Amino acid sequence: MTTVIWKYRLEVKDLQVFEIPYPAKVLGVVVYQNSHEGAYREGVPFLYAIVDPSCDYETIQIYTIPTGEGGQKPLNVPIEHLNYVGTYVLDSGFVGHVFTKA
Repeated sequence: MTTVIWKYRLEVKDLQVFEIPYPAKVLGVVVYQNSHEGAYREGVPFLYAIVDPSCDYETIQIYTIPTGEGGQKPLNVPIEHLNYVGTYVLDSGFVGHVFTKA
């Protein structure tokens, strides 16, 4: 078994689906503030996870819930079925709280 840390680019939207090796351990969320050799533009959030690339893949659901009351869509997932991953802030002032479905 060989484990590595992979990153998954997050978009600013309510629900995203990723195929990742199972089992995986989600570590957190980071926003790249500076470009790295031109690979990433400023303000791009990524989710990091420890995975074993030789394992079978599973589908995971990632939810981003913005801070504030205006314009939020209701989630169709009970709060007890969500695991908190982290919070990120973009240059625009957007604050996203990231969860996986338990």
